[in-house]
Amino acid sequence: MVDRAFTARALAIGLVTVVALSLGAPYVELVLRGQAMAANYYPVGLGIAFLGVVLGVNVALKALRRSWALGEGELAIVFVMAAVAVTIPTQGTTGYLLSAISAPHYFASPENRWAEVLLPHLRRWAVVEGGPPLRWFYEGLPRGEAIPWGAWALPLAWWGAFVGAGLFACLCLISIFRRQWMEHERLAYPLAGMTAELIRGADDRRLLPRCARSGLFWAGFLPPFLMLGWNTLGYFAPNLPAIPGELPPLEMASGFPPIPLAFYWPMLCIAFFLKREVSLSIWVFVVLGVIQEGTFGRVGFSIRSAAGVQYLDASEPALAWQSYGAMVAMVALNLWVARRHLASVARRAFGTDASPHHEARPSPCPLPGRERGQSTSLPLREGEGGGLASVNTRDSDDLLSPRTALVGLLGSGAFMAAWLVRLGLRPGTALLLLLAAFVAFLGLSRLVVEGGLVFIRPALTPQSATVTLLGNSALGSTQLAAMGLSMAWVADPINAFMPAAANAAKVGRWGRASGRQITAAMGLAAGVALAVTVPFTLWLCYQRGAYTTGTWLFKTAPRLPYEYVVNAIRSRPGVEWPKLAWGAIGGAEMLALTALYYRLSWWPLHPLGLVAGVVFKVRWSFLPIFAGWLCKEAVLRVGGLAAFERAKPFFLGAMAGWFVGAGLSALVDALWFFGHGHVIYGH
Repeated sequence: MVDRAFTARALAIGLVTVVALSLGAPYVELVLRGQAMAANYYPVGLGIAFLGVVLGVNVALKALRRSWALGEGELAIVFVMAAVAVTIPTQGTTGYLLSAISAPHYFASPENRWAEVLLPHLRRWAVVEGGPPLRWFYEGLPRGEAIPWGAWALPLAWWGAFVGAGLFACLCLISIFRRQWMEHERLAYPLAGMTAELIRGADDRRLLPRCARSGLFWAGFLPPFLMLGWNTLGYFAPNLPAIPGELPPLEMASGFPPIPLAFYWPMLCIAFFLKREVSLSIWVFVVLGVIQEGTFGRVGFSIRSAAGVQYLDASEPALAWQSYGAMVAMVALNLWVARRHLASVARRAFGTDASPHHEARPSPCPLPGRERGQSTSLPLREGEGGGLASVNTRDSDDLLSPRTALVGLLGSGAFMAAWLVRLGLRPGTALLLLLAAFVAFLGLSRLVVEGGLVFIRPALTPQSATVTLLGNSALGSTQLAAMGLSMAWVADPINAFMPAAANAAKVGRWGRASGRQITAAMGLAAGVALAVTVPFTLWLCYQRGAYTTGTWLFKTAPRLPYEYVVNAIRSRPGVEWPKLAWGAIGGAEMLALTALYYRLSWWPLHPLGLVAGVVFKVRWSFLPIFAGWLCKEAVLRVGGLAAFERAKPFFLGAMAGWFVGAGLSALVDALWFFGHGHVIYGH
């Protein structure tokens, strides 16, 4: 049975939330110059908006009239829409798209020689050409001039088609893997579990959701809220000592990179909801990555190429390639585990499955041996259960029908490949780039839905992996230029659509929404967010001057891909075998760790840690992940599962207190510190 979830009022409140995020994120970041609102997989903007609905709007509606309040399923739909919408503005999709297609002509100068080396190889329809409209975008619109929308029409039309195809391809992949991850492997989905706990009890007659009725919730709420509230008072009194959110970094030895000790309260809550072996593995592999990097520095080992620093998320390319190789192996193992499910999807798509309503549950183990349980952290609703030998495979449970998902994935991929060929890539190069990109999206999705990592990106961009594999000299100037321009689509996936939507789909299914209802909510949210945030961001940049906002998106980020491309065109190295060798080492390590994890019941380290440990953003999360693991370990040892369930409200309250405090800080910036906002956490 499907509960009342996809209702008119849920869609209405969801759309208001979508519009608020689409306008608020660029406004806070570009105009107020405050905290990034859309820069991870449970970002500040999402936390503020959704808690505002759960603890503000819905409580007020219930106080006025019980029947007006949203139920659990309706709140789940609101979350689905908000989680998808927040991947569109600023550091999700729009910011990188607008900066990448406008940067080549604006930042070209006699010193960097882009006009000679880069610009002749770029397709005119794919970039905003030089002239007053481009200059005004970066420097501000002169008085009396109208915004030149026409200068953006052609490139945005082309890129809109490509980005739309990419989003649909990701949706198809989520639909294909939904049952494998949710029902066969029963992954934990810790971010979805937290969200479900926040909205449990919305159907009750009492005003507050169930977790907020506990005194422990408010005991957890107060410390981060009071800390941020005190620091917000300090905006008005600079001499007032601020409570630091970061301790001095931990230095293991001279010459070793320091481990940041930043305390991000929501990550503490997430870590508490993680499986213990996952959280243990993450912080252990952070330490091992620091030791490896420090040892390399001590002995003077590096595989950095003459082409310069690649666009990667680790200071040493050997570590980045080791992590990337581990991710590729992880995705390959996931595909192997899902082989029976994928075959069933193909049979159902083309009408050759003799029993379309039931599918045998494959073992979650990628290797023969002892199974490691993947128990979910989501609370069960009435009528739910697990452990069945077969799984109902009604197509209505899926986001898309098997045929739509499979044909849509192939069709979107073919369109994107043809589009990249028109951009300047050869067909084989285009297919390899798309393969690298979707491997990254699948890997990130797995890290988010199983590992709960909100600060995560691949150690390498798909472009870097493709160029290194083929060699700069084999690609030539036109293909290298197209590679740089393709970073408008995927360069820094710190808030990509697919991981966020995979997590949101779990919340929607917990709320008893059908797969098609979840898809409709996602499509509506993404469409409205794109329609609102793209013109609004353009308007803000023309009013304020994109460059004068001083943000990463329009000042530093636009130059990096093209500086790398120009350097690569000039140096023209061939295939870089040392980097590929380190990728192979990482893949072999992933195979070995996976074998140990599933064959030895006592083995404590989860293979996910190998992929994440060297990534800067994960390293920044070390302290809250360690603290969350330690808290969960202590609670389980002292009081068992019953104590763990009783402790959940405290950690949910800590997350809620931090997001409410962050919202208060943004409100104070908007009212009293216009253009001089404050950043409440440093990453």
